Formats: sequence, C-alpha cells, structure tokens
Amino acid sequence: MTEPVPERTARALHELGNQLAVALGRVEGLLASDPDDPAERTAALEAIRSAILRARDTVRSVPRPGAPRAASATAPRPRVLIIDDESLMRETLAGMFSGVGYEVTTAASGEEGIELYRRQPFDSVITDARMDPGINGLVVARAIKDHDASAHVVLLTGVEHDPHELHAAGVDRVLIKPTRRAAILDAVRRSPV
Repeated sequence: MTEPVPERTARALHELGNQLAVALGRVEGLLASDPDDPAERTAALEAIRSAILRARDTVRSVPRPGAPRAASATAPRPRVLIIDDESLMRETLAGMFSGVGYEVTTAASGEEGIELYRRQPFDSVITDARMDPGINGLVVARAIKDHDASAHVVLLTGVEHDPHELHAAGVDRVLIKPTRRAAILDAVRRSPV
C-alpha cells in the first residue's frame, strides 16, 4: 500500500513540475531558434536560469526527513553564515543548510562576512580559507572571534595549515576540500550553541 503524500509536499511537487516545464520549454525554444544575437541568447539563458532557480527554491521548501523542526512557529531556526568568494560554493552550501532547516546568510568576501556578523551574530560561520580579492579566512576568523569570543568558526581549505596559526585565528573546526556533505553538516551541528 502506498503512503499518502502530505498536502504541502504534493503542492510543492506540482509547482516544481510546472517550473520545470517552463524551463524545458525555454530550452527547447532556444534550441529551435538558435539566436545569432548575443543579447537575445543571453536573455534566453537568463530566463532559463531564473526558471531553474525557482524550481530549486521549490525543492528546498519540501520538508526533509531528519531536518530540524521548530518546536513552534515562532521558534528560531539555527543561523549559519557562509563566506566564500565563489558563487557556486556559496549556493551549494546555502542549499545544503537551508534544506535541513537552517536560516542561511551568505557573503561574497571576508569583509562582507565580518560586517554581517557584527550586525547580528550567527550560530555558526563557515569561511573559505583563501578568497580573492580581499582578506583570507584566518583573518575573518580572528575578526569574528575578536568581536564575539563564543563564535563557532569552521574553515574550509584546500591545503594544510599550521595548527598554531589556526589556534591563533580562533578557528574551531577545519575541513579539507573536497569535503563530504555529512562532514560539513556535522561540523556545524557540533557548534557549541
């Protein structure tokens, strides 16, 4: 016997089907017309991207098994700040955390991330070690820890760092890229909040 699909999930799946149909229609239209004008091609690709992003947001809205659930409608969700100069990495991490119930804020530079944290603290911060241009993740960690000693800072890096340098910066956890999804979620879930 098939278990009934919750109404919210059924609505989201219906909406997702519509959004994907729109995106597919736009792709097929682009392939059929193959515009020579770069501006026309760019506009068509932007419309497709927009439809795909709406579909992604719909998928994120579907409740996930094992995701943290608020005790009440007013209970705050855990907040995570993601700082990375690469938009794909920011979007990937944001989707990962919002998909399991976190309130996510992103920053494209270390300077922006520090400013966001100073305005309103987060339960956890994930920062890339190396960002171009601008300050690196160790400087970000130190600035956030100087502002809030209880901050939980996770550093994502592609290289090994001197443990003394990490300690001096106030980094709580280090994850070496490439990092599994489970390890990233675990590093944030173990934050001391």
